Amino acid sequence: MNLYLVRNRDGVPVWVAFESDEKRLYTYVQNTGKFHLNAGLYQDFYFDHEMTYELVDQQAAEAAILSGVGRRYERSFIHIIARYQRDPDALSPQSVLGHVLEPLVASDQLPNKPTPASNDIRYGEEHTDG
Repeated sequence: MNLYLVRNRDGVPVWVAFESDEKRLYTYVQNTGKFHLNAGLYQDFYFDHEMTYELVDQQAAEAAILSGVGRRYERSFIHIIARYQRDPDALSPQSVLGHVLEPLVASDQLPNKPTPASNDIRYGEEHTDG
């Protein structure tokens, strides 16, 4: 298991990613509280290399999650959030990190302003090959 803090081209953290033993990449989505398979990020991680991937320990990954990394505007990305919420294959933080995460603040108090390129569709579930 590998955990990464994913940063956009400006160096802003946009995802906490989990690489499974099967080489699948999941990203933590604040709006659902779960890790979801992310085909766009897989493409970038293994092929395109446009984002920066910092290998982090579990403590750093948890701190990033608790700080709000991975939150998406529900108004702008309602269709993606809805799909994430219906995702039967989502992974709980407990299954990835070994325990339930206790938020430091209520989810409605997390920063609502997205960071530059943090909502780039390419690195959500909308990216397809070809």
